[in-house]
Amino acid sequence: HEAFAPAWLPQAAILVTAWRWDEERALKLRLTAGRGVRYPSLRDVFQPPAPQVGATYFLAGSEDLLPEKVWAVRGGFEVDPTRWLSVSAMGFHSETKRFIRAQYDGLDIQVDERVIPADPLLCPVLPAFCVDQVSPVVAPVYENRNLDDLETWGVEARLELRPRLGRGDRPVR
Repeated sequence: HEAFAPAWLPQAAILVTAWRWDEERALKLRLTAGRGVRYPSLRDVFQPPAPQVGATYFLAGSEDLLPEKVWAVRGGFEVDPTRWLSVSAMGFHSETKRFIRAQYDGLDIQVDERVIPADPLLCPVLPAFCVDQVSPVVAPVYENRNLDDLETWGVEARLELRPRLGRGDRPVR
């Protein structure tokens, strides 16, 4: 789309082996940083209201979308203290500008009508129940929008056990 131009996306990563016990055991430090961009797809921009999940809701595009831009930093360690154990932890932080998500704007589409038949028991008491009642069934329309900025952060941790059969990976006899 002509509204979206190329972007400069710097990326940097470093992996340092801070300590090595032997060929298999080491402490590694990782650090990555970079910028990313996500341009809206043609569907994000031009899709007319389309039914989703059996017409329980509709999803529509928007020609007013701007690209998402994100800066992210990750840092952590990985250590293999023994041949059968590996532990790692990675912290991360990212900030996304103009986050693209679907948002409900109060528009509904009628997808069906529900007919409630006349009730002969209530008809003598309430005359409104002497005729069929027709009730519209509507589904909300969610339109793609640039929402507020989004900030995420956290820690990912991993524990890996690698049991071995015996010395040199040969079966024990």
